[in-house]
Amino acid sequence: KVRTHLMTLGVDILLSHESTHFDLGGAVLSCVFTGKTKIQKFSALVMVTQRSPNDSLYHEVLSLVKKDGNKLPFAMTRIGDCDAPAIVAATTHAGHKFARELEEITDPDQPLKHERIDVDLAIAANFPSAVKF
Repeated sequence: KVRTHLMTLGVDILLSHESTHFDLGGAVLSCVFTGKTKIQKFSALVMVTQRSPNDSLYHEVLSLVKKDGNKLPFAMTRIGDCDAPAIVAATTHAGHKFARELEEITDPDQPLKHERIDVDLAIAANFPSAVKF
């Protein structure tokens, strides 16, 4: 369902490929099944990795500009398993959250917003005969 929605939005999804080379213009990607390579140019890159933290690509990119991230022609942030290993759901959430907040202006003084619901009242409203106070 998620993949269908992303594709409907025009998001290109490339599966089962690994990055074999990276520079500031794009990446060389290799199919993990056939070994066939392709060059992928991009203006933004979101990588979803496996559970083991592996930030070697992050450091490789930084090494291209002598460890000064401000010299990159794009912003680069480590999220998900690149930052810390977690279950797939947590990594997916980290990628989704990052994409949602990518162009949002954040206020460091604004506390986190949490939706709170009174479960007893919600159940009583939807199933009046099921709740006894």
